[in-house]
Amino acid sequence: PADAANMPRLRSSSAGAVFQSRTNAGYWIFDGLELTDNASGNTVVNFLLDFASFPGANNLTVQRSYIHPKEIGTTNYNRAAIRGMEFEGSGMLFKWNYAAGFLGRQPDNQLPTTQVILCITCSNLTVSDNYLEAWYTALFTGGGGENPEYTATLSGTVNTTQADFSTVTGLAPGVIIRFNLEGAGTLNSQTSFTRSSGASLTSADVNHTIWITNGTITERAKVTAVSGNNYTIEPYNSAVPTGACTFVVFETAKVTSVSGNTVRYTPVGLNYLTQAPSTPGTAAWRVHQVVHDINIIKNTFSIDIAHAQYEHATYGNSPKGWVEMKAGDNVLYEGNYFINYPSAMVFTQHSNEGYTPWTTVQNLTIRSNFVNTVYDSIGTRQWLIISMD
Repeated sequence: PADAANMPRLRSSSAGAVFQSRTNAGYWIFDGLELTDNASGNTVVNFLLDFASFPGANNLTVQRSYIHPKEIGTTNYNRAAIRGMEFEGSGMLFKWNYAAGFLGRQPDNQLPTTQVILCITCSNLTVSDNYLEAWYTALFTGGGGENPEYTATLSGTVNTTQADFSTVTGLAPGVIIRFNLEGAGTLNSQTSFTRSSGASLTSADVNHTIWITNGTITERAKVTAVSGNNYTIEPYNSAVPTGACTFVVFETAKVTSVSGNTVRYTPVGLNYLTQAPSTPGTAAWRVHQVVHDINIIKNTFSIDIAHAQYEHATYGNSPKGWVEMKAGDNVLYEGNYFINYPSAMVFTQHSNEGYTPWTTVQNLTIRSNFVNTVYDSIGTRQWLIISMD
């Protein structure tokens, strides 16, 4: 921005943010600041504004500020500051800011998930009249962070169509329930697990997600094959536990009726219930969305052309999207510009897997937006992607 030279410049030289809110911090205004980093070596600055590490952030305002990695405007595409802000709370006004340059790779050349604003479980967020530039996605919400509102233990006749619940609070036809298939065994390698007790997976559980823990490390993987007690898995991360482990596969069903404490349901979704849930075991559900009341108004979303072309030519990667929402209720996009390297607005609850099957994007309004990209035969794709299940 033209007046950046007159702004107070605040820099982080470590992995910590320039500002970090404490528990229940509220009614702060951050006005007219230049926020950047001065990190060196392989230091990664995850956020310049951290309103997430402590719970209860509320009623915050960030305005008229210049938020960027120190390498902005250069062709040095290894950058320490990879996100502008994470906000996990209720009540954020982000307006009149120039937040840009969140692109490139970490100092160790790993490809990060860069964002200007990350919000996994926030509500009452207004983003108005900003310039927002990031390679991965300038705004990201959700991603599997919504814990259940209610849990119940199961008893009586428990199968794929009914069970008795210790509580039925919030349950009604249409509510999605998460059930557990629990067991134990040995993780022989990153891709090989041998079951010894508990739930016995079948071919119907292939492509479902399994969570494995040794009590210290917990990691998730995709079940890719089942042969008796031998399961082939595909971990999402390399740091999987080894040796004796327990596991849980979360599977889902939709309530069809509630009579007293007897709940009837039908398997549904990508991680549908394939067999009777474990007993004694638990069911979990959520009625109200955690991410809600999001207003994105009169912003300019940009993806840097030179960097996007460089990343694609060098590594074969394309940007994720201008925005990506994996959760949201009562969401408005109005009067925004989407410019430069072509990408997409993406709305999908996928990748939440069976762990948070209640997560969704609903009551979404998109109106009076303008897309003006630079044509690129490699990068051209759909402007809008809505993928629900």
